[in-house]
Amino acid sequence: ENQGSAEVSVTHQELADSMGTYRETVTHTLGGFQDNGLVVLERSRICIRAADGLRKIIASAGGRRAAES
Repeated sequence: ENQGSAEVSVTHQELADSMGTYRETVTHTLGGFQDNGLVVLERSRICIRAADGLRKIIASAGGRRAAES
Protein backbone atom coordinates (compact mmCIF):
# COMPACT_ATOMS: atom_id res chain seq x y z
CA GLU A 1 0.00 0.00 0.00
CA ASN A 2 1.47 3.32 -1.04
CA GLN A 3 1.08 5.72 1.87
CA GLY A 4 2.10 8.84 -0.05
CA SER A 5 3.41 12.03 1.46
CA ALA A 6 3.34 15.73 0.68
CA GLU A 7 3.74 19.09 2.35
CA VAL A 8 1.20 21.89 2.19
CA SER A 9 2.10 25.44 3.20
CA VAL A 10 -1.09 26.78 4.76
CA THR A 11 -2.15 28.11 8.14
CA HIS A 12 -5.06 26.65 10.05
CA GLN A 13 -6.88 29.97 9.57
CA GLU A 14 -6.36 29.93 5.80
CA LEU A 15 -7.62 26.36 5.63
CA ALA A 16 -10.64 27.21 7.79
CA ASP A 17 -11.46 30.25 5.65
CA SER A 18 -11.30 28.17 2.46
CA MET A 19 -13.63 25.57 3.98
CA GLY A 20 -16.07 27.99 5.60
CA THR A 21 -15.42 26.72 9.11
CA TYR A 22 -13.72 27.88 12.31
CA ARG A 23 -9.96 27.73 12.88
CA GLU A 24 -10.61 25.85 16.11
CA THR A 25 -12.40 23.11 14.18
CA VAL A 26 -9.49 22.76 11.75
CA THR A 27 -6.97 22.71 14.61
CA HIS A 28 -8.94 20.04 16.48
CA THR A 29 -9.38 17.87 13.38
CA LEU A 30 -5.75 18.17 12.31
CA GLY A 31 -4.67 17.36 15.87
CA GLY A 32 -6.61 14.11 15.65
CA PHE A 33 -4.99 13.33 12.31
CA GLN A 34 -1.59 13.99 13.86
CA ASP A 35 -2.37 11.75 16.85
CA ASN A 36 -3.14 8.95 14.37
CA GLY A 37 0.08 9.47 12.41
CA LEU A 38 -1.63 10.77 9.28
CA VAL A 39 -0.03 14.23 9.33
CA VAL A 40 2.74 16.15 11.07
CA LEU A 41 1.90 19.73 11.95
CA GLU A 42 4.54 22.43 11.70
CA ARG A 43 4.27 26.19 11.73
CA SER A 44 2.24 27.19 8.64
CA ARG A 45 2.78 23.74 7.16
CA ILE A 46 0.98 20.42 7.14
CA CYS A 47 3.13 17.42 6.26
CA ILE A 48 0.96 14.59 4.99
CA ARG A 49 2.47 11.25 6.02
CA ALA A 50 -0.35 8.85 5.19
CA ALA A 51 -2.33 10.06 2.19
CA ASP A 52 -4.10 6.72 1.84
CA GLY A 53 -5.36 6.98 5.42
CA LEU A 54 -6.71 10.47 4.74
CA ARG A 55 -8.41 9.24 1.55
CA LYS A 56 -10.18 6.53 3.57
CA ILE A 57 -11.45 9.13 6.03
CA ILE A 58 -12.70 11.32 3.19
CA ALA A 59 -14.42 8.39 1.49
CA SER A 60 -16.04 7.38 4.77
CA ALA A 61 -17.27 10.93 5.46
CA GLY A 62 -18.66 11.18 1.93
CA GLY A 63 -20.62 7.99 2.45
CA ARG A 64 -22.12 9.30 5.67
CA ARG A 65 -23.13 12.57 4.01
CA ALA A 66 -24.85 10.76 1.16
CA ALA A 67 -26.80 8.63 3.64
CA GLU A 68 -27.89 11.75 5.56
CA SER A 69 -29.30 13.44 2.44
